[in-house]
Amino acid sequence: MVSNNERVQETLFKGLVKSFVTNAKINLGMEKNPLTGEKAKNLNQAKQQINMLEMLQAKTKGNLSEKEQSFIDKKTSDLKKMYVQEKMEQ
Repeated sequence: MVSNNERVQETLFKGLVKSFVTNAKINLGMEKNPLTGEKAKNLNQAKQQINMLEMLQAKTKGNLSEKEQSFIDKKTSDLKKMYVQEKMEQ
């Protein structure tokens, strides 16, 4: 049985990962910047967000639930594919 604290921690972890994902997608030009309302690409910033996710992935290895590990693995992999696609279109 999952405790309330574990649920809160999982929600916070997913929120952190989602914030990196959202920022990377904005910098990949896939989503509008909420401040400007426009789409713009900044691949260097997108790569930095992906690098930060990879660092988080490495630093939390062995300390995540199976669900959390699967979540960060999928989001990181998806972003890397999107980045490569955008880089190839440059």
